[in-house]
Amino acid sequence: MATNVNLYTKFDYTDADGNLYSDGSTTTSKTISVTNGEIFDRTYKVTNTTLTEILSDSKIATFDFLYIESDQAAEIQLVCTQGGSAPTLQNGWVVKLNAGVPFVLANDDSRNQGNTGALASWETAWTAGVVDAIEYYHSTGSAAKVRVVAIG
Repeated sequence: MATNVNLYTKFDYTDADGNLYSDGSTTTSKTISVTNGEIFDRTYKVTNTTLTEILSDSKIATFDFLYIESDQAAEIQLVCTQGGSAPTLQNGWVVKLNAGVPFVLANDDSRNQGNTGALASWETAWTAGVVDAIEYYHSTGSAAKVRVVAIG
């Protein structure tokens, strides 16, 4: 069974003065270790302005690699839920997606603010957690094709 995801990334940019900025490779990969080989792979058709859950703990318990690509400009909300007894607090953040540009994460590790309110010391005060759910939203005027691959 495979234990790694090989990710190939490369960028280059030439500024107005002709200076080239580049890094990465199309032949040498970055290796991401996966723990249990569980795979979630789905392509959604999402209608305009319909909020859609595209990934959650009920679809895959945990992931070591995440790939999302949409053919429409969109937004995704990633949610980290505080464990423990009710009331359960959720922290979410939103990432803007450009059409046709993949969004990639190398794990689902996150932190949950809980009720600390300690924005200035999040690195020590917030509880370690994981991304528990991802929602997708777009308002481009037509249906979107959204590919989601998560490997745990």
